[in-house]
Amino acid sequence: FGRVKEVVPFLRDGRRLCNIALLHSIATKEFVYSRKNERAYMDNLEGMNSALLNHHLPFEFVTERDVESGLDTKRFKALILANAMCLSDSTVKAIGDFVSAGGGLLATYRSSMLNEKGEERDEMGLAPILGIETMGLVVRPGGGQVGTAALGREATNWYRVLAGSPV
Repeated sequence: FGRVKEVVPFLRDGRRLCNIALLHSIATKEFVYSRKNERAYMDNLEGMNSALLNHHLPFEFVTERDVESGLDTKRFKALILANAMCLSDSTVKAIGDFVSAGGGLLATYRSSMLNEKGEERDEMGLAPILGIETMGLVVRPGGGQVGTAALGREATNWYRVLAGSPV
């Protein structure tokens, strides 16, 4: 702690770096991935974690509760959903509020395709926010080592970008 005293003058009037919020979706972990395949969920999250670390991007983990409490756009510039398949309507609304306030959003794969109980939606919850429409979903037998393929099935989906979408 001897050097702390030397550093303090440089910290006065300092500002926090703008962070990225990385969602750790508890609902997705509980409802999509069984206990024996929890590793597949963690692979999604850890992969995004590694990508952010490798590019030296400051980020913090957040949960659905944090998102629903309202992400401050002065603190967070973007929210990343690493295949956060299960999102409640209130979480989706809070994400929409964050984006409307100027926050960025990166949602990978099937984020928001299910509600918080793991039940399939007719349309991806984030579709209006992302400016896309689900065109199809095919679940076929899979034989891979990770994700849904490790469960004996592999999901492939198609989206259409709507006119006026920022995508």
